[in-house]
Amino acid sequence: MSELYTAVIGIGILIVILFLFWNANRKKKKKEEAFDKYFQQQVDQHKLSIDTKDVLRDFVLALDKNNKKLLYIKNFNENPESILIDLNEVRNCKVTENVQTFYLDDEKKQKDSFIAQIALELSYSKTDERFVITFYDYIAHGINLMREMRPRAASWEKRIKEVIGKVKA
Repeated sequence: MSELYTAVIGIGILIVILFLFWNANRKKKKKEEAFDKYFQQQVDQHKLSIDTKDVLRDFVLALDKNNKKLLYIKNFNENPESILIDLNEVRNCKVTENVQTFYLDDEKKQKDSFIAQIALELSYSKTDERFVITFYDYIAHGINLMREMRPRAASWEKRIKEVIGKVKA
């Protein structure tokens, strides 16, 4: 009889775990569908033809080479906000790294440093204004993400510079 209770409890626990897994997966799918719908609305609204799209942890970049537009969507997990950047107005694009230095001892004799932020900085032609897209921030992301984000930022720098080059030719 106690074996029957144990088996019933085990099966009950298994059913609860499977239900929780199914429910979490369903919620994730709903968020993805909602984002896809929002993204498509933005593409349609701005009449874009997306050549490249990159979904990162907390933002999305999409490039329309023909229209020379960059679509940046941030906070896509909560309340998405989209920013359309006209690359005709961009003079330069570069990856920047913010390096922080700290002392290892109280006497301030030994220093060390770390990369605090990796960003893509767009400079506009007609103003001194800059637009910064942060790929990595040490407070919000782990060190493993830094290794992944550095080449992704460099890849976007190259893509944007190609479009800017076409604009200025």
